[in-house]
Amino acid sequence: MDYTTRELDPHSLSENAAVEWESAGHDSLRHEPRQPNSGCGCQSCQHAERPPNQTWNNYSEELEYEAGVNHFTCANDQLAQLRAVLATPVTVAALRGGLATAVRVAIKRANAAAAQLRKIPRSADVQRIFLDSFGVRTDFVPSWRASNSKWADSGELVAIRLESAAKNLAGGSMRYFCWDYTQVLCGAPGPTGYRAATLSGQSQMCIGQQFWQWWVGRNFESMAAVLIHEHLHDYFARFRKFMGVIHGSRTSGQGGPLRFRNANCYVLFTMRLAGKPLTACLRERCHDLNTAACPRVAH
Repeated sequence: MDYTTRELDPHSLSENAAVEWESAGHDSLRHEPRQPNSGCGCQSCQHAERPPNQTWNNYSEELEYEAGVNHFTCANDQLAQLRAVLATPVTVAALRGGLATAVRVAIKRANAAAAQLRKIPRSADVQRIFLDSFGVRTDFVPSWRASNSKWADSGELVAIRLESAAKNLAGGSMRYFCWDYTQVLCGAPGPTGYRAATLSGQSQMCIGQQFWQWWVGRNFESMAAVLIHEHLHDYFARFRKFMGVIHGSRTSGQGGPLRFRNANCYVLFTMRLAGKPLTACLRERCHDLNTAACPRVAH
């Protein structure tokens, strides 16, 4: 969920900001990670050196310390609110450990999807799922591709962006907030109304109720899908202050430029390629369908 991006006319913007960045050889966010404990003077801001001693079914090996969750804040009042919502006596260490697991799963999924796109020739499954997700074949070359681009076709472009999201996930600069119930950081509707919300270009993410409910149910795949989605927001926001990943593809047409800026399409491709269940409304959001169960988003 991104409160600061808006859909712009594809003929005036298209992928120009992204093309300029990626053609110059920048395939990931390049910013220095914050020093441990920076910007946090409270005891409830957790920068654990060791993971919680817990086992999560088949994901038990994922619980080793992850640099991607260097900054996780959960104040006492936030933790109390979250405990009440989840009806579970959770601890900050356990929450952070669950987030670290989801981060690592997200990195694996994004990198695995990118690797499949890097393989030439691409498999029939990759072609079929890519076509459903982005509306074109992997070898489609957009008219807005710059002559000096480091990518040859749409498949390589998507691979670059998924690899960049994975690097951003692992980089450790994102600041995660467990329960922004006061709506100070991420605004309305608050954590009961979103899975996660990202402040564009600020490397800050507020985590919502559905995300933590998935954690209680050990559904790390859905958590990972949300993390890939949100880190794509953060990635695109750094191209230009007005450039961001959107949630809908309307006005773009099948395979239009806005499909390549739709965070849901990247997640749809990644999770389908991995053979994992899709989160609710994911395909509808990518295809900009308007149904009773999945009404069209406003941006």
